[in-house]
Amino acid sequence: MSILGIAGHVDPGDRGPCRSWATDHENMTIGLPSQQKHTITLAIRKLLKQERLRNVTDEAFNSGLMFSAASVMSRLDGLTEDQLNRIEFGVIRMDPRCIVTAYNTHESQASGLSPANVIGKQFFTMVGECMNNYLVADRFETEESLDLTLDYVLTFRVRRSPVRLRLLKSPASRHSYLLIERRNSH
Repeated sequence: MSILGIAGHVDPGDRGPCRSWATDHENMTIGLPSQQKHTITLAIRKLLKQERLRNVTDEAFNSGLMFSAASVMSRLDGLTEDQLNRIEFGVIRMDPRCIVTAYNTHESQASGLSPANVIGKQFFTMVGECMNNYLVADRFETEESLDLTLDYVLTFRVRRSPVRLRLLKSPASRHSYLLIERRNSH
């Protein structure tokens, strides 16, 4: 649970706690000696500051990492697995032979496949067989450089999922990427 869920909420336009938090804080510290009240106040302020910094860091991290951003491949190349897991669309990182080296949390949850069952496997023959065709897999194998977005329908476990795929490959990178943005099916 976030500190904001415990201590109240923070007004994004305000540098300090909102009036409702102040009231909750005073109610929590009724009857405590002033030194304990002061210690609790300092601890809560520190936690609120950390929460604000984390939110700002997440916003800065996610800006520029949009599915269709021109610089997304260069940004992806510099990310750790933990950072890939914070991206809000599917990211599959592969080596030159299309062996999966990273499978982010968003894609894992959407597909129902755990990273442990995917990493180390050839993606198009052992994981994403519905993309083992001339539209997707053949392009990774035959084209030296790729930055292509296409509408596609994944068929996994008899379930149809409309998506946008972004195929990324560059001679300047040791990785290629398959990005998956799910669309609502109606």
